[in-house]
Amino acid sequence: MNKYTKVAIIIIIFFIILLLAVLLSSDERKTILQSNRYESYLVVGQNSIFTYQNKNIYNVTKNKELRNALEWEKFTIISDHKKLGNYLMHYDEKWYLFDENKTAIDYDEETLIAYKSNYNLKYSYKSQNEVIDNKYINKVLETKKLSGDHITYSSEVYFDIDNDGQNETFYVVGNTMPIEANEDKKYAISFMVKDEIIYLIYVNLFEDFKRVYCLPQIEGFLDLNSNNKNEIIISCNTMSTLQQQVNIYEFNKKNNKIYFQLKASNQ
Repeated sequence: MNKYTKVAIIIIIFFIILLLAVLLSSDERKTILQSNRYESYLVVGQNSIFTYQNKNIYNVTKNKELRNALEWEKFTIISDHKKLGNYLMHYDEKWYLFDENKTAIDYDEETLIAYKSNYNLKYSYKSQNEVIDNKYINKVLETKKLSGDHITYSSEVYFDIDNDGQNETFYVVGNTMPIEANEDKKYAISFMVKDEIIYLIYVNLFEDFKRVYCLPQIEGFLDLNSNNKNEIIISCNTMSTLQQQVNIYEFNKKNNKIYFQLKASNQ
């Protein structure tokens, strides 16, 4: 091997090392390289199953083969928005929980959150408070030309979704399922307020009165796809848990623009 060949090999190796260093220094590239190794499953209520695989979140609620594959797998269980423990799950028209001795475990069926993953998946929930000041709710309803006269449900949640050390305020509001009938247009809305700016997340305007109305609910926050961007789980709950709508939105901030992207839905 002559000296020119040696120099050429050294130059090639140098550029390969330099290229790898550039790629690994990029947070986005790190996520892409790592995401193929990540896999998780998320159960919300009695009729929603999601999975994170191949860098995407999928709704697999109707995939019976996958649901069967999850039979007797151990999940981290959240009930009534509190961690209940790690239990085996079995499905027979609804989810049943068992410990390792196959002893049945009681839980709140309507507030079930269950997840399993091969990475550190952190779920967070903040208690929802009664809305005292309807300032921002009125602004949203005015923009959508909706009435605030017969609101049947509203709450606010404080959570630091962008990890800047300050809580953002999340609102849910709806006028469905009224005690007394009224002619108001029905709606279910969720939005975030940060630095007095409103960011819409979920808007459901019920154009067809034959549809089943629902009440919005924030089920919790988590980084399901492990990219350091929190997702928010928002459900729209009906009188039947089998008709519960569940949406997963990801918080994004790009070029100083904040928005929520729908990543998956069971509808």
